[in-house]
Amino acid sequence: MKRYTGKYSFNTRKQSYRKKHQAKGVGVFSGSFLGRLAEVFKADLQRSIAILTAAAVIIAAVLVICFAGPVAEASSNSPVPSKNAATVETQGDEDIVIEDPADTRPEDYNAVSTDAVDDDILAGLTGEDGGIDDTSGDYSDAELKGAIGVVFDNVNTAGETAILQKIEEASAAAIKDGKIGTVKFYNSKGDLNQQLQDMRSMVNINAKAVILAVTDKETFVMLAGMAKTAGIPVIAINAPVNEGYAVNIVEDASAWGQKTADYLKQKLLSGNYVAVTNSKPDDMEKQRLNMLSSTLSANTALKSAASITPSNKQGSIKTALSPVIKDNPQIDAVISGQGMGKNVLNACLSFGTVPKIYIGDATAGCIKLWYQLKTTGVEIEKAAPSPTGTAKPAKSAAPKTEKVTLKAQAGEVFGAESLPYGIGGTAFQFALRLGEGKKLKSTVSSTYKYSSTFLITGDNIDQYYANVKDRPDNYVICDWISDADADAMFE
Repeated sequence: MKRYTGKYSFNTRKQSYRKKHQAKGVGVFSGSFLGRLAEVFKADLQRSIAILTAAAVIIAAVLVICFAGPVAEASSNSPVPSKNAATVETQGDEDIVIEDPADTRPEDYNAVSTDAVDDDILAGLTGEDGGIDDTSGDYSDAELKGAIGVVFDNVNTAGETAILQKIEEASAAAIKDGKIGTVKFYNSKGDLNQQLQDMRSMVNINAKAVILAVTDKETFVMLAGMAKTAGIPVIAINAPVNEGYAVNIVEDASAWGQKTADYLKQKLLSGNYVAVTNSKPDDMEKQRLNMLSSTLSANTALKSAASITPSNKQGSIKTALSPVIKDNPQIDAVISGQGMGKNVLNACLSFGTVPKIYIGDATAGCIKLWYQLKTTGVEIEKAAPSPTGTAKPAKSAAPKTEKVTLKAQAGEVFGAESLPYGIGGTAFQFALRLGEGKKLKSTVSSTYKYSSTFLITGDNIDQYYANVKDRPDNYVICDWISDADADAMFE
């Protein structure tokens, strides 16, 4: 297989490419023109020679402009940074820039295919043209052991980052165990040309499988078509179409919301609750919140005291909570949005109270904070009470505060459902097996739904704290399909 390295040779076999992309010609000088120049200046031979020389230079410059053509600059891939830098490689191959075929592709799915990409350009990317340097066999040792590619259109949200995080964790373990040689991560940052180049890089190194995520419909169809032509199985994450992949891994966010609601109903038989969720939830969080709201609202014993949507900053959350707490002296439960668990809990503590029931999230920051409440306590500053019988302080005087240690008491409940971002690790499990040439059983659907599988509570928080105590606060806890369960789905 020829592997494209970004070097392009213009030869007679690539005239069609050059004609399409070079600047238009601006004309040539004829021989009669040069003759007339000689007659006009024959009286002064030396001067004529100088002018002719200058004319020749001009002619040469024009020819260069006309026929040299714009040599496309090689552009390096923009790999997603990997925290497992020692074990997970990123791709830095260079490819030529190709024109965006978006305006030539119809809306109808069935009409969209890799034919929409210019054939000459794709020939250049595939290494089929003789003008492209032949680097057959130019593979790293890790690539020779087998590679899996991960191609993201863009990584914009915390949820997409978490999905990528779980692919990295699963792939690092597979590399360590010798199940795969390398995993290459690509983030095209929304650039279609870059995505085509990323996929072509996977073809060039004979990747075992490719994971496609966060792409629109037309882009997915084009990339999946390229992989299919090369015989590379595609594992999709939330595919925007219903075909073109070997298996599509989707999260079941509704089941996630249902489990959270069921846990709250179990712990709070009657009373009120406050929901504090993000002002800009992603699609997965929207599905969870819709199911959570519909399930709780159907229970007449539970009442919503308020539903607020501040930004995910402690100051903003505290400001939004202040009037709610003032109007509701007793709040039985507080529900946080995903990724907001620590900030919402901190905002509650700043008012000097620990929620009776707190539904947080499975992030390291939230777990570490509740663990601290359960064990050593959390120290806060609150307004100090004025001594009885003393004069009121002057308005200009700073309010007095005192330090108070808050601890979770018996009967105060914590709960956090595991997050379904494990679809990333699950997708890798399927990619690993499909890359080995295994086939799904005929009874297994090509769409696999993944949902949260465990609940973190005050009773088992110690074991989860041990796993995250040294992790950054935004680290997400979730699992993915086990080896045994994955193996059972294949022949």
